[in-house]
Amino acid sequence: MLGDGPITGKTDGVVAYESAHIDGVESEKVVRSGYSTQGHPETIEEVRRILREHIGAMRENLAAALNAEIACVSIKAKTGEGLDAVGRGEAVSAQAVVLLRQS
Repeated sequence: MLGDGPITGKTDGVVAYESAHIDGVESEKVVRSGYSTQGHPETIEEVRRILREHIGAMRENLAAALNAEIACVSIKAKTGEGLDAVGRGEAVSAQAVVLLRQS
């Protein structure tokens, strides 16, 4: 979001706040920066917070979708071990790996 003050009528340079806003959402985080916010520290921390908060529900949903026991579903949050932008805390990455075994 560009500029200070109230966010109504503001833009990121491309999209107006009103166009990106969804009424009734559980939470909303407005990060004041230029057009690209994905590398902004506030954005990265908010994505991490959301993942930590919902990791249990994500496991349950995946288990249900796969018709599997929840004990068979594991979700790991990785730090990047200090390597690359993810490891330095400058970015967030999401990856999915699935191992299926026919019984």
